[in-house]
Amino acid sequence: MKLQAKINRRFITLLLLVFVVAGCGLYFILTAVIDFNIDEILSNRAETVQSSLHQNKIALPFHSPDQTIDIQPSNEQSTERQFSDTTIYAASEKSMVPARKLVFPDRVNGNTYKVTLVLSHLEADDFVGVAFWFMLGTFVLIILALYFLNRKLSATIWNPFYRTLKELKDFKVDQKTDKGLPSSTIDEFDQMNNVLNQMMRKMTDDYANLKEFSENASHEMQTPLAVVKSKLETLLTDRSLSEDHRRQVQTAYDAASRVSKLGQTLLLLSKIENNQFVEKRGIDLSALVAERLDELDELLALRNIAVVRDLQTPFAVNMNPMLADLLVTNLLGNAIKHNIDDGFIHVTSQASKLIFRNTGKMLQGDSQSLFSRFAKEGVTKDSSGLGLSIVAEICKVSSLSIDYTCLEGVHCLTLSLR
Repeated sequence: MKLQAKINRRFITLLLLVFVVAGCGLYFILTAVIDFNIDEILSNRAETVQSSLHQNKIALPFHSPDQTIDIQPSNEQSTERQFSDTTIYAASEKSMVPARKLVFPDRVNGNTYKVTLVLSHLEADDFVGVAFWFMLGTFVLIILALYFLNRKLSATIWNPFYRTLKELKDFKVDQKTDKGLPSSTIDEFDQMNNVLNQMMRKMTDDYANLKEFSENASHEMQTPLAVVKSKLETLLTDRSLSEDHRRQVQTAYDAASRVSKLGQTLLLLSKIENNQFVEKRGIDLSALVAERLDELDELLALRNIAVVRDLQTPFAVNMNPMLADLLVTNLLGNAIKHNIDDGFIHVTSQASKLIFRNTGKMLQGDSQSLFSRFAKEGVTKDSSGLGLSIVAEICKVSSLSIDYTCLEGVHCLTLSLR
């Protein structure tokens, strides 16, 4: 729900409550005022009727055809005037209508008479009805005014907010710009834009610094590591080394190689997380899996791992080509590395899924941490523990999800479209 619509809803609810309370109050006030005025009219008529009675201008007893005056003999001793509500028949309406009644006693020629005067509420009720419809019409007009005002506000006053929102959607942390968010004539929007401009500049600067540090650190690490590996390779070719020394040099060389590979992998992971692979196109991952399996035939045959391909259905994904190749390579490498001799790999493609199944040892650790960095199963020397974390990051930036299950020694990794 939009902010303006929510404000209008609250305002209309409050306005409706105010109108109901005000309407009820106005009704009771109008009714009281009308009763007071009618009672005044009845009192004046009573004075006129009494004057006529004392001058013997009215033949007694008397009952008017319109039921507004009734004078009858009475034995009551009360001298008080009594006002009350009643109903009379109105010929114009052809029904009973509310009225106000005044009853009082009067002595004429030594006899007591009860005088009853009645005055219809009909005109007064019409006035109350007009007031009700006026209030209802006012409420409807306010609702319509709010509706058109909301459309006007959305088209003009909220324009700076929507421009800011569009700029934020298009903002890329790796693209530094000095333009900033547009200013507006509304102080609150200007304050918001100033804060956002500061945040965006800081994010851009922090990203640039982090990127520069990562690249420099990786480059500076690779240079001395390359020197170390070169020197160790030279030592390994020295025939005067004893077998024990040769093993120690080989261990140092392997460790240097792992550190070099680890630096490159961490840099790659950082680039994936920072969305530096922006080029995307439609790629059939099932066809890419088939190509990579053909390239791995010799390695699979060496370990006698059977491959079952069920890749007739294309699994198309819009993603970066380099990341697609890296994703498939890592998944197949994981299936081979953690497989057993004489095991199998079964790859199945569906329209919305790509499933990798392979035999292997039962998982000893927590399956939830399988995609975490440096998560390793066993003590594989040539594993950095970053393969599946790279897979997870590629899935995150490519609108894919990945799930892991294991049943009876068969490991299953499933890629799905999000």
